[in-house]
Amino acid sequence: MVLPKEVEEMAKSVSAEKRNEVQNVLNKVFTGVAKMREQLDNITVANENDKVNMKLCGTIRLGVKQERLAGEKIFDTKRAEVQQQMVSFKTEDSLWLKSKQVMQILTKEIEENARWKEETATRFEAEKVELKVQERILIISKFNLEIPRSEFENVSDEMFKSFILGLEAAEKEKQEAAAKVEKERIDKEKAEAEAKAAMVAENKRLKEEAEAKEKQMQAERAKAEAERKAMELKAQKEKSAADAKLKAEREANEKLQSEIRAKAEAEEKAKKDAEIKAALELKEKQLAEAKAAKAPKKQKLNDWVDSFSLFPIPNGVNSDETAIEIIEKFEAFKKWAKTKIETL
Repeated sequence: MVLPKEVEEMAKSVSAEKRNEVQNVLNKVFTGVAKMREQLDNITVANENDKVNMKLCGTIRLGVKQERLAGEKIFDTKRAEVQQQMVSFKTEDSLWLKSKQVMQILTKEIEENARWKEETATRFEAEKVELKVQERILIISKFNLEIPRSEFENVSDEMFKSFILGLEAAEKEKQEAAAKVEKERIDKEKAEAEAKAAMVAENKRLKEEAEAKEKQMQAERAKAEAERKAMELKAQKEKSAADAKLKAEREANEKLQSEIRAKAEAEEKAKKDAEIKAALELKEKQLAEAKAAKAPKKQKLNDWVDSFSLFPIPNGVNSDETAIEIIEKFEAFKKWAKTKIETL
């Protein structure tokens, strides 16, 4: 793993041995979670019933957590060793702490992603429970009663059905009692009218009262119907809002997965670039080492060529044209030899 720029700058203040030690610990941690991260990126929880993938996400999260805790233990151990010599190793302590924080950020990101996928069923279950409660509230609302939701939101479907049957029975009993009272009133009025010989005017008045009551009942029925339709419309709107929320969550999840994939691709590219750079640096190092290995041989050859000499020139030929030509050829030969040695 390539150290982040911030950690790399801090690492310059410590020895190469310590930098390598920090690098090795980070490599050990991220080598352990790299495959788990790849597995997690390849997992898509289809829905709240996809228990296999949710459980697999949970297993990956626990595995990453285990790697993180093991890494934290190593970092904490190293920090404890450094803190014993805090005066002289304060910079190293900061390096371990910063590296630990970097490791925690990266591993916890994977953990939270795994947790989000792992808890898909829990989120869907909570939404299903709330939707059922709202449906029950809508059913109860037709009785015009103020009943706390705590009395029915957690009961079973059978118990809720019995509860509604009880409310319906009470409502029916109330209506029957009202009908009985009304009937007794009408019977009494009819008896009184018959006793008084039921005059035409009285009959007309009773008829008008009956018509007025019928109109009132029709108005009440129309009002009840309008309220029922309003509740149905409200329920439809709430369902549409819930569907929109689920869609938004799915889109957010897809966006998050896309961002994670893009980040992984960027990290992979950075890793490959680093490998290419390391290979070039190794090649340059090998060439330099080869050149350094040849240096003693080149020096010996140069010394040997430098030891060649035509001097002193014998008396009587120092100005002879042949001697001069020999000297020029000799110097050209030495120059050629030097050039040949440099090609080694």
